[in-house]
Amino acid sequence: MGPARRAALPRQPGSLNWHWFWDFGNGDIGNQGVHQMDVAAWMIPAPTCQERPQPGRRFGYTDQGETPNSQIAIMDLAPPS
Repeated sequence: MGPARRAALPRQPGSLNWHWFWDFGNGDIGNQGVHQMDVAAWMIPAPTCQERPQPGRRFGYTDQGETPNSQIAIMDLAPPS
C-alpha cells in the first residue's frame, strides 16, 4: 500500500479536515470510531472479536469530503473460554 501520494487538501487545512479524504484518512470510524469500540471492549472480560464494518455514507454535509461520516461496525464477540 505505501504512503499517500503528495497532494494538497481540497479544503482549507483545519484541525481534522484530512480525515475526510481517502488519500489522507479513513473517515469517522477510523478517526473516532476505534476509540469508542475500545471503550466498549473495556466492559468485556477477555474480549476476542472479529469486526465486520458495514459500508458507510456521508450524511448532513454538502462538501468535498470523500469518506463516510456514518458507518456501522458489528463486533462478533466470542464467549470467554
